[in-house]
Amino acid sequence: MIISMTNAKGGVGKTTLAVHLAAWLHLYDLKAALFDCDAQRLSSWWMKTAEPGVDVYVAEGAEEEERAVAIDELLPRLAEEYDAVVVDAPGGLGREAGAILSHADAVLIPTGTSGLDWEGLYWTTSTIKEIQKLRNEAPEGIENLNISEDERRKYLLPNAAIIPVQAEEGHVAMADLREFAHGVQFGMTTATLPYRQKHIHITPKRFHQKGLVDRPGSLMWNTGRNKEVRDAALDIDAVFQEVFPEVCAVDPYRVGEQVATRRTIDAVKWEIDNRTARRSHGRERIAS
Repeated sequence: MIISMTNAKGGVGKTTLAVHLAAWLHLYDLKAALFDCDAQRLSSWWMKTAEPGVDVYVAEGAEEEERAVAIDELLPRLAEEYDAVVVDAPGGLGREAGAILSHADAVLIPTGTSGLDWEGLYWTTSTIKEIQKLRNEAPEGIENLNISEDERRKYLLPNAAIIPVQAEEGHVAMADLREFAHGVQFGMTTATLPYRQKHIHITPKRFHQKGLVDRPGSLMWNTGRNKEVRDAALDIDAVFQEVFPEVCAVDPYRVGEQVATRRTIDAVKWEIDNRTARRSHGRERIAS
């Protein structure tokens, strides 16, 4: 399976989620790879220090067209070799993004709710819809056909879901996002990723300033067992569990066990079970 983190707008958490998703799949014993297609090359450098067990690939090429050709050639081969390939897509919607979307089985779209976020979301979803039309010969009026969701998804590759970032459930922006997702026939996670200061401290630094040295990246669930870490790690885990429930069905507590103490483990497991129960009604699975 090829899973792309995609958004025309930068600064929405694509790289953070791509790195953590590849590591999360590895934690659940899948053979996972990270394909870094972003010009900054941050996710590949981050992954090498955060989880060496995940293989890393980079889209090579001096020009965009060269990188797009490399993506077209490499992605199918990686899909055969790995259980899951997570792509950190570049910002924008150029030739590289088109190459990624033409091969992806699933696209996750992290987005905020500001005016610029909405503009980026509109262009991203419009592009994905065009790719879906090009890739799939869907029957006319598929949205009105009485067929199963599994059958419907076959005509909607890549399957897509929106991940609300820096948004809280119950806020009016969530209702707007949900209405938009329904309108474009995309999924949307009920789990959200609210702003947390801890996210800043796990991101690697590759530059020097006065008083600042290089800092290797780490995974949220490997940075401690205090409440700040637990809350942030369980937020990320909840998103991935919602999108890929089959992956963690046998043991949904692996991330929780990484961030819990002996005193808090029962409460952490209860929270994971409670989140699962709350979202089990009406969940839109986009990948298997």
